[in-house]
Amino acid sequence: MYKRQEKYPELLYGEIATAFQEVAEATIVISIYFNQNLLIATDLGIPDAFYILGIADAIGELRRKTLEHLRKKELEEAEKTYQMMEELYELLWELEYPKALVPNLRQKIDAMRRVLEETHHDIFLAYLR
Repeated sequence: MYKRQEKYPELLYGEIATAFQEVAEATIVISIYFNQNLLIATDLGIPDAFYILGIADAIGELRRKTLEHLRKKELEEAEKTYQMMEELYELLWELEYPKALVPNLRQKIDAMRRVLEETHHDIFLAYLR
């Protein structure tokens, strides 16, 4: 499955882990932006834990997309993007992984909640204008 990591498990720490998360985040964001089928961790050849963390990181990019829609006064598109953010949050919220399997997931989920609340507030203010 992950031949290099099986041979050299120390590769799963440090910069390699961050790279896996970035690949997952980029793939998820591109899939959403361009309405493409979502590739999963095995398609990308990365461990599930880093894919899950990449999902959490994708929320920030989706917030930026939502804010861009609001700037252009595209309220419906902003709402659609926000709904995608909520779906990703709910997906991760339901996962009950121990810290040892997916480090920092709980902190990322908490950060996602704050980003969702801020984005929802921004959309609310846009409707008031």
